Amino acid sequence: MCCPYCTGLVPLSPNWRLAPDGTGVPLLPQLADGPGSANRVCAFEIANSAQAQSAGTIARGDGTCPYPDCGRVIDGDEIKRQAQVGGMGEQIYAVVFKRRVEYLTKAGKRRWKWERGYRAPRPEDDNADETAQCLAEKLPEWEAFDYVPSERFPEVCNDDRPIQYGMPLWRDLFSPRQLLCHGTGVEVFREMLAEDQQAGRLTDLRKATYGYLALTLDKLLNYNARMTRWHANRGVLAGTFDRHDFAFKWSYAEMAPLVTGVGYDWAVEQTAKCIKELVELVRPADAGDDGQLFETAPPPPVTVTCKPGDRLDHVGSASVDVVVMDPPYYDNVMYAELSDFFYVWLKRTAGHVFPELFRRALTDKENEAVANPARHRGEKGAAALAARDYRERMAAIFAEGRRVLSDDETTDHVQDAEEVSDLERRALAAEERGRIASLLATVEKLPPDSKLTRLVATLERLRSDGFAQAMVFTQYTDTMDFLRGQLVARDGWRLMCYSGRGGEVPGQEGAWHTVTRDEAKSRFRSGKADVLLCTDAAAEGLNFQFCGALVNYDMPWNPMRVEQRIGRIDRLGQRHARIRVVNLHYEDTVETDVYRALRIRIGLFESVVGPLQPILARLPGEIGSAVLQGSRRDVGEVVAARIDEAAEGFDIDDVLDKDIRMPERPPSALDMTYLARLLSTPELMPPASKFGPWAKRSSRCGHGGWPRRFA
Repeated sequence: MCCPYCTGLVPLSPNWRLAPDGTGVPLLPQLADGPGSANRVCAFEIANSAQAQSAGTIARGDGTCPYPDCGRVIDGDEIKRQAQVGGMGEQIYAVVFKRRVEYLTKAGKRRWKWERGYRAPRPEDDNADETAQCLAEKLPEWEAFDYVPSERFPEVCNDDRPIQYGMPLWRDLFSPRQLLCHGTGVEVFREMLAEDQQAGRLTDLRKATYGYLALTLDKLLNYNARMTRWHANRGVLAGTFDRHDFAFKWSYAEMAPLVTGVGYDWAVEQTAKCIKELVELVRPADAGDDGQLFETAPPPPVTVTCKPGDRLDHVGSASVDVVVMDPPYYDNVMYAELSDFFYVWLKRTAGHVFPELFRRALTDKENEAVANPARHRGEKGAAALAARDYRERMAAIFAEGRRVLSDDETTDHVQDAEEVSDLERRALAAEERGRIASLLATVEKLPPDSKLTRLVATLERLRSDGFAQAMVFTQYTDTMDFLRGQLVARDGWRLMCYSGRGGEVPGQEGAWHTVTRDEAKSRFRSGKADVLLCTDAAAEGLNFQFCGALVNYDMPWNPMRVEQRIGRIDRLGQRHARIRVVNLHYEDTVETDVYRALRIRIGLFESVVGPLQPILARLPGEIGSAVLQGSRRDVGEVVAARIDEAAEGFDIDDVLDKDIRMPERPPSALDMTYLARLLSTPELMPPASKFGPWAKRSSRCGHGGWPRRFA
């Protein structure tokens, strides 16, 4: 994407690791003629140590410009905006290869092995222009013959990150090179199928073969998409669904489809392996293995049907000996939503062999037995409705399973109270684990922390405005630790911390070490840190008048504590002519309500009545009670009531109407003329004092060897 500040092309990746041994990629930003100029791009090279690798350029959805003459934070919304208008592209940053190397055994014999290596990209590696031209020629025909997906990614779903990052169609989940590969595969599949149909060769065996070939093509989809990543620890490709969602991959890896042993060869081998394992499940135990993929001896009769588990109307009652089930687990995985990734391609291959299985535009999500809140979007209590729907569907499935199960194979077992209690505990524990997993999955899908984003932007702005150091106050130590973890990952920030644990400074390999109170102050004073993250422990007795900027990341409900924080830098000896204080609080929260009420009610009262501590001491408790017992609308009323109560007998509105001026002072009894006359009359001066001119418009007076100068 393009940096909105310096126009440089920014490669986005959370890290640049390639292998567990430290092999990785350092970025080489080409500055051209400076910010705003053309040809600002990043080149890449391969490094053999973790220290030589560049820091990641994306974290929690926000980017960081890697050009040293910029280095600005790029807001996540700007990244999404560019992606949605087609401004996000691809750039090759490393090539993985294997080479055949010779080695000697302990016995001195020559042997060969394949060894993985990495190299920086070369100009000939980038065939993006040729790919784009070829795809532009192919795409109209492919769309006309329905070779590539034209379906849109559903807007009503539990994970719409593909849409957020500029991929509104299912085929957008593939780069142009990948789409050209998969589209060609479908084209060849359909041509072969058409030839067999016209020649009358489409036997049941060949239809089965085409079905497995369709699955092979889908296998390659999973390992050749924009959501496929490089697993640095294992040195392999991780498939699109190595996690069960549509997590956006900032840097992806792709498989070379036509290289011997990988690509299509690998996908065919994987499919053949699965077929063989399925055949072994139904073959007689004493059958031999003649090495053929398809057995010549007829297997035992097997009937395969596909219907919803709660409507097995094609199966008679008490006709099944065993019911085996792998049930969906609550809201952990939305199987149908994920299956569309494969379905939109399968319907264009296997759908022409078995059309009765692919009548829908997308997979059936309405009848899936999962707790899917997306089905109830816009309804009150969507999560509770989804949970109830899941329980009802699972109950119907179990009831239908019980109906078809043979009575002869049913064993009644009377459970005692302890067994029942144990089962209940296990069920509750399983449900709790599921809810925790669901909560964690929801948290992972949350957008970037907007307050953190604003904090980073604020620190950048303070630095550009001449404030070399800044203090950041939080209310809780956990929040301080969170900010430390986020800011330490960003280049250019030297951090220190101070809390009830004492001072903390970074050490080797990411460890933090405790230092004394005085040492923490001394290190910050000497400029060894740009940002001091701290709790209110730093607001007591520590003076930092050498620092000119302060950010309140958390706003306590008692403004006197805010004043106490500001007092750490707003004091005698402050080096800056003007200090900067920035208060951050989320819009539409109790924090905002409290401070808006305080600004309205307290401004003049403070200047007329005096110290606010008696008024405000009870506010935190009162606010907490209002929030817990009432609604947020009560908060402003609590603040106003307590201030009015403290100001009983004092009418602020009356004071507002008055013309408040400083009283005029009477003229001085003595002026400078009288003072000069006094100093020039020796008999009026104290004994042993001397007076004389010092310079123009100034005099000096000495007494007991102590000269004084008067201007």
